Amino acid sequence: MEEINKLMDEEIVSQIKGLKSLQAGSQEQTAAVKNLTALYEARINQEKVQLDADDKREKREMEREQHRADETLRKSQAADEAAARERDLKLKEAQAEDQKIDRLVRAGIEMLGIGLPLVCYGHWFRKGLKFEETGSITSSMMRNLINKFKTKK
Repeated sequence: MEEINKLMDEEIVSQIKGLKSLQAGSQEQTAAVKNLTALYEARINQEKVQLDADDKREKREMEREQHRADETLRKSQAADEAAARERDLKLKEAQAEDQKIDRLVRAGIEMLGIGLPLVCYGHWFRKGLKFEETGSITSSMMRNLINKFKTKK
């Protein structure tokens, strides 16, 4: 392509030099000018085609680069999202473990809240029965203790 352009430029220069030897206003000069004009227009068109092809090539290359950059960005975002999901999963697992421990501690406290008073009531009830071996419940401590055993609405 470069060689064709070089040959066309050389031909244009040689025809311009040949115009000097022709007589002004003659039919030969008019024909030579027409030929030179056509050759010069062909050279201009050739240059336009070359520039358009170069522009298209550059545009395609820029689009490829943009595509590569977009693809790299998408991969980076996907990796970041995967890392964020992994962090969220670990956080949820830690929260679930904390909730499990919290439930176990609450259940233990509730069991102690039920069992400890029962043990204490049982202990005092036995002591009160030993005190009341006569068969009649007369002490205020036993009456209050029995009242605690009654269900309340």
